Amino acid sequence: MATVGVTYTSKAPAGGGSVKKKADIDKKSLTFDGNGSASRQEPKGQHVLDWFIEGPKGTKYTIAITAPPESVWSHSATLGSDGRDAGLKEFPVDS
Repeated sequence: MATVGVTYTSKAPAGGGSVKKKADIDKKSLTFDGNGSASRQEPKGQHVLDWFIEGPKGTKYTIAITAPPESVWSHSATLGSDGRDAGLKEFPVDS
């Protein structure tokens, strides 16, 4: 088992409105604190992080795996005219 850390932050343009975001590891929802951080114990093996974000056009966001070291990864993007984005990332846990 290892602690998997994930951060998920966003910034809507001035006067833009609210942003909705969700992330899961292996289809189990993550709960983020006020700083956009979450962690969970995961067993050794391959896992999948998936995410969804909805907000005003121009919203910038970053989702990152911060631990364990073999899984560190980051993705940043800006929402287009449809105001939505989603993705997934496979990652290993070696310990």
